[in-house]
Amino acid sequence: IEVTNANGFSANDYVCVGNPGEDKSAILQIYSVSSNTINFTAGLGFEFDKRTPIYKLGYNQIRFYEDDSLLDTVNIDSDFWVELAHSVDTTKYYHITFYNSTTTEETDAGEKIKGYNRLLCSVGDIYQLEDACSFSIKIMDKIEFATREILSDFINQGQDISDLVNFEVLRISCATLSLHYYFTSNIKSESDVSSLKAKHYGELFKKKMIEAQNTINKQESQVSFWGQSRMDR
Repeated sequence: IEVTNANGFSANDYVCVGNPGEDKSAILQIYSVSSNTINFTAGLGFEFDKRTPIYKLGYNQIRFYEDDSLLDTVNIDSDFWVELAHSVDTTKYYHITFYNSTTTEETDAGEKIKGYNRLLCSVGDIYQLEDACSFSIKIMDKIEFATREILSDFINQGQDISDLVNFEVLRISCATLSLHYYFTSNIKSESDVSSLKAKHYGELFKKKMIEAQNTINKQESQVSFWGQSRMDR
């Protein structure tokens, strides 16, 4: 392809042609650069408009780790959605790194999350309650935040839900709190859709937490839940 300005692009670089996350985009490796002409190691796969942007990427893969053991290395797709099917061990810690398969450069480990924390809530749980098309990447942050909020209530009381026979009862609670936080952050006026959805999921979260509390107290008599909800956030 011919670009307006090829400065900063070199052979072996990885780039995203088109906006990341859009259906019509592609992650490719540069074979050579001559003036403002960029040649790739593979075909584009789509016909792109003349004004299509090109983004240089530092990494083309993600590495998944269980404790310090490498589970797998997975290519980053153009929709920037990367997943790995693996049975999570609730006693181990998990993290990822970004990896460049050409230069072998690898980032430092990301935040390490214990297995039961990761199992507590997922995008799949969110999808059951809301149309996935409405989400931005920020929903991942909200899931992490909501999960930690609920877990912190146990930790603050010296309790650990990892020993519960079944902590599935908290999945919907985490999902609804995540959605409450997500739509609250998108509110522009008190009468828009985000405001109404934030209120809906906030109320649903309180209901699900009561259900979870009753289940947990019945399941493990020594584990009780008295934590305050975080609706004021």
